Amino acid sequence: MQKFILKTLLTCLPASIVIAIYLITYGVPPPNLSNSMSFNAKIQNIKHEHLKKDIEVFSLGSSMSLNNVHTETIQKRMSEQFLNISSWGQNMKDNYKLFKFFDAHYHPSTVIVSSGYQDFHNGSKNFKLEELQNYLYGSEVFGYKDVTLYALRDQSRQFRKWSTDSLNYTSLKFDQCSGVPLIKEGFNISERRWEGNKIKDQKFEDQQYQYVDSLSALCKTKNIKFIFAQVPLRKGFYAALNEKELQMIKAHREKLESILFKNKQTYVGTDHKIWADSLFVDYSHLSKYGSKVYTEYFVKEAQ
Repeated sequence: MQKFILKTLLTCLPASIVIAIYLITYGVPPPNLSNSMSFNAKIQNIKHEHLKKDIEVFSLGSSMSLNNVHTETIQKRMSEQFLNISSWGQNMKDNYKLFKFFDAHYHPSTVIVSSGYQDFHNGSKNFKLEELQNYLYGSEVFGYKDVTLYALRDQSRQFRKWSTDSLNYTSLKFDQCSGVPLIKEGFNISERRWEGNKIKDQKFEDQQYQYVDSLSALCKTKNIKFIFAQVPLRKGFYAALNEKELQMIKAHREKLESILFKNKQTYVGTDHKIWADSLFVDYSHLSKYGSKVYTEYFVKEAQ
């Protein structure tokens, strides 16, 4: 038996050493709290940088909030105490669940959802809320349950790349309030993403509108100002939309206006205004300067 154990240890030891070298070289990857590297990295950033701060303004959403809400404008026009709780692909159900979780700890006075048309699909980020609670506010230090050593190695290398990169869509280089601005100069613009996803292929699921309703109503009961801002589309993309797609955008806007009006909250639309291509890095992701123009617009409209 002792020989077997010794043989097993000798077999595993080289791999463990290699993985340890990766972790030392590239750093510790984000905790395993969902099926999203972006969300996991966001939580790691909050734990290290924002856990004990007072927060007055939340921003919730997908990359339409992560990249498109301009931190400095929110801090200047609304509150210095701002936190961007957004990650790739978050839908309205995800926003609702995360609001309930973080509201219990931060108690904001204003909640912003900056959203694109792609955010109304059904699905889930599979947030591990109990583990999230323990990682942020309990005794859990690392948050790596159910993760193999090889996965830690790969995630360590991948996260190091994304967290130091500001010139690709996969950037996870967080600013002072956990947003991720996309710098236009030198940015690697994808031709496919510049051309964009067809509006007619987007899914506008009823359940997602119900979660917008639930979130805005919950904010109302808590006396929290709720702002739903519709992210603009670049001029060249919008000009090419056909009549069916324009009608889909109109129907989407009218549903949201109705929900927000009912709950005495604020909807800010952008489809009546021209947004120059120069403000964007693809059809709906804004550059840092573009995000400043957009954020200044919706903050002014929401006042």
